[in-house]
Amino acid sequence: MPGSTSSQSCLETFHLTPETLEVSEEGIKVLRQYLWATQVLVRCKQSAVRVSAQTWAEING
Repeated sequence: MPGSTSSQSCLETFHLTPETLEVSEEGIKVLRQYLWATQVLVRCKQSAVRVSAQTWAEING
């Protein structure tokens, strides 16, 4: 697409308009909470790899 900016190219590629990318303050808050929770889950999974099966059995009762 000669003459297009990379931003315009991305919008066109994904069939988006600039309005589609507008996010409310509430939307940003919810996204931050989601990303934080996902990060916690990833960290837990990474830590779980280092815990022995016996320890997990004790944790699970």
